[in-house]
Amino acid sequence: MNEFNVVRLQGLGFPRAIQQILQNHPDFNDLSFSSQQEILVRERSVYSSGFSEGMKRLGNSATEIFFDFELAQKKWADEQGLPFLQDSWRDEIALAQLKTLQPDVLYLQDIYGLSENSRRKIKELVPSIKLVVIQKGYPGETRDLSDADILLVSSPILYDRYKERGQNPHLIYHSFDETLSKDGASMSQGERESFVFAGSSRAPEDRYWMLRNLLKQTSIKLWADEDRSSHEKHGGKLNLLGWKRYLRQSLIELVKKDNANLLRGALSLAASISKVERVLAQADFSKDHGPTVRSLPGLSRGLLPKETLSEEFPDRCYRSLFGKDYYDLLNRSDIVFNIHSTKSGNTVDNMKMFESTGMGACLLTDTGRNMKDLFEEDFEVVTYASAPEAISKAKYLLENPEEAKKISAAGRAKTLAQHTMAHRCEEINGIIRAQL
Repeated sequence: MNEFNVVRLQGLGFPRAIQQILQNHPDFNDLSFSSQQEILVRERSVYSSGFSEGMKRLGNSATEIFFDFELAQKKWADEQGLPFLQDSWRDEIALAQLKTLQPDVLYLQDIYGLSENSRRKIKELVPSIKLVVIQKGYPGETRDLSDADILLVSSPILYDRYKERGQNPHLIYHSFDETLSKDGASMSQGERESFVFAGSSRAPEDRYWMLRNLLKQTSIKLWADEDRSSHEKHGGKLNLLGWKRYLRQSLIELVKKDNANLLRGALSLAASISKVERVLAQADFSKDHGPTVRSLPGLSRGLLPKETLSEEFPDRCYRSLFGKDYYDLLNRSDIVFNIHSTKSGNTVDNMKMFESTGMGACLLTDTGRNMKDLFEEDFEVVTYASAPEAISKAKYLLENPEEAKKISAAGRAKTLAQHTMAHRCEEINGIIRAQL
């Protein structure tokens, strides 16, 4: 089979993304399903339509289903005269759409588009499906994904993990939708921003403390929704999570990576604080891979404040942005700060690297063992390996805007040459066709 019909189930995921769409389109619920679908594609919230467009350019049929947008999904069901139960509408409507579209390939952008029971029986429920593709991006994943005919992972840690489990994963990094770069010239010409971060603060993880340090020592502005409940629960109390990470990293640095028994013995001796050993044991002390929980050296931590960052720095913290508004911010920013999840360990893998460089910003990001496979450090992106280095390089870029422009131009050129959705679709297309 040369050509195939693929349906991708993707979710918007963030309630704020859905809220933003409804605010931008107050008549959304009155529109037809096809008109609603056009808006969802046009708004470019979370994942864009770059995948389906890329697959169509390669001669395939491709459709997107936004499985968690309740208004649109129920609109489709109403137009089809499809009854459904309120507590299972996601599965019922998505399955009905798949039966109507008759795909050869089901592409799950993560695994939440269907319940596990439906996912594992999907070829029985929708007999047209010949291949199930699962893409996992978040490096913290550990569950069994052996029901995937093709497992795509966007993190080297996931690649190693599932390879060791006997699966044959394919490392396909995240990418940048190149049509967004073309849209950049038509985006709102708002005020230029010198130094920004856009994403989640993840208190009390290292990312939170790094952002707090940056707010204190640089002119950075944040667009990030925060979890107030975390501050209400932990504010003013000993930040055990940060302390445990600091202790673990200090101990790891004392011994070689292959001395796992010595390290575990040291951790046992350090277990005077309740549950320390259990938490630290989450690290993977593999000789080849190193620990899978990242801890940024030189980071100043302490008691988690009762105030969120937006309460502590109200003049430089704003609500998170999604879709076109998010890309517009990147488009008019000189420098974008990035720090990976603690689960990324000593690797780099997130979408923001490609989004920021693709939109023409100078990216300041933490580094990892695989950075050389993606960008040339301090030429196409600026990297740091410790908190003091991040602060120092941020100040240098702010004081040398022409240097930042050179790096942003080189980073954008690399992303458009190697890291677009079109490039990834060619890889995925080859993998699928080889297995059909």
